Amino acid sequence: MRLWQDQELSIATVKYRIPAQRWWQGHIRNASTVAKSNDHYRIDELTYVAAESKATELAAARVRTAPRGSD
Repeated sequence: MRLWQDQELSIATVKYRIPAQRWWQGHIRNASTVAKSNDHYRIDELTYVAAESKATELAAARVRTAPRGSD
């Protein structure tokens, strides 16, 4: 964690790296490498789904239909 802080990584990058570290520590059976909770590092849990839609609405006047070919 100190290395990541020294590298001034963004919180989002750290959030993605911590689960990988937890998997690794479980794989080598070393449970003391990374804390079990993100609260220990004072960062929120990683979320995979956006809290609000990033979609935008397109006005009907701006929508053009593709020309139809001969069927």
